[in-house]
Amino acid sequence: MMGDAQRLGPAILLVALVVLSACSQAKERAPVRLPPALQPDPVHEVTAELVDGVQVVRLGFGRLNYDPSVIRVKAGIPVRIVADSERLSGCFRSLVIPGLGVSAVITEESNVIEFTPQSPGEFGFACSMGMGSGTVVVE
Repeated sequence: MMGDAQRLGPAILLVALVVLSACSQAKERAPVRLPPALQPDPVHEVTAELVDGVQVVRLGFGRLNYDPSVIRVKAGIPVRIVADSERLSGCFRSLVIPGLGVSAVITEESNVIEFTPQSPGEFGFACSMGMGSGTVVVE
C-alpha cells in the first residue's frame, strides 16, 4: 500500500498545482461603463482672453466638474474669472485656488473672482468639498 501512495503523491501534487494555477488567474472582465449622462466631460482647456489688460475666462459646470477644467493664463497680468452662477450650485459655488491665495464664494450678486498670478506653475483649484477640480496653468 505504501508503494501506491508514493506513486500517487506526485500525480496528486501535479493536479493540485494545475487547479491552483487555474484559480489564481483572474478572468478578464468587461470594463464597467457609466451611462453618457454620468460620464465626466473630457478635459476642456481654455486660454484666458485679454480684454482691456485683464485676462478673462468664464467658468461654468459640465458633467460632474468645472468647465473648463484647465485654464491657461500669463504671469503678472490680472485674471478675472466670471462664474456662471446659474450653472454652478452647491459646493461648486465655493472655489479655492490655494497656491494662488484665492478663496471665493460665488453668488448671483458676486460671481467675479480676480487675482494676479505672479509666478509660472500649475495650481489646482477645487470646490470646498473637493468634488470638482481643475488646474490654472500660469505661463
